[in-house]
Amino acid sequence: LYQLLANEQQWDHRVVALLYGGVQVLLNLFATWYVSTQRLALQVYLTIGMYVLLCLLYYFFKTRLEQQKINVDSRQKINA
Repeated sequence: LYQLLANEQQWDHRVVALLYGGVQVLLNLFATWYVSTQRLALQVYLTIGMYVLLCLLYYFFKTRLEQQKINVDSRQKINA
């Protein structure tokens, strides 16, 4: 996803790194202040839930970015 945003979409590498860092900080805060205060079974469920959510978000954004790239490429071929 980083490569798609930074190279294919030509986002500034610093912006992409800041987005990744911001997501990591939010996840760490959530895990530290909320998940760690729960019972072990709930900690496991919350951790699995976060993992599944991140996988779904990754899939959504990656397919969306790839679709945009395909649309741009096909428009360039038509105009060429």
